[in-house]
Amino acid sequence: EGGWQECANGAAVSRTPEEVERIRQSHFIEIFDGCSDEHPVPNVINSFDEACFSPKMMASLRERFEEPTPIQKQIWPLAMQGRDVVGIAETGSGKTVAYLLPMI
Repeated sequence: EGGWQECANGAAVSRTPEEVERIRQSHFIEIFDGCSDEHPVPNVINSFDEACFSPKMMASLRERFEEPTPIQKQIWPLAMQGRDVVGIAETGSGKTVAYLLPMI
């Protein structure tokens, strides 16, 4: 718990609620449950630079992709907190990488 806040890039953590909502809406990200005052849903990330992966992993991602997919933008911060997550997205949307990368 709290691991995301400890390693997150300042841009992701300091985003205003309005900025977070704008990013979520622009990528059709919806949060249906699991948010409370005690356990708020962390802010989305908007680039690989805002993720908490090793420098080698980050370099590999940047070589292959421009930015995280919408599901990755929200799943990674939740997964890095050890939260339970159910994500629904189309085939080819990056779900597998969204779930597996935080385990590495």
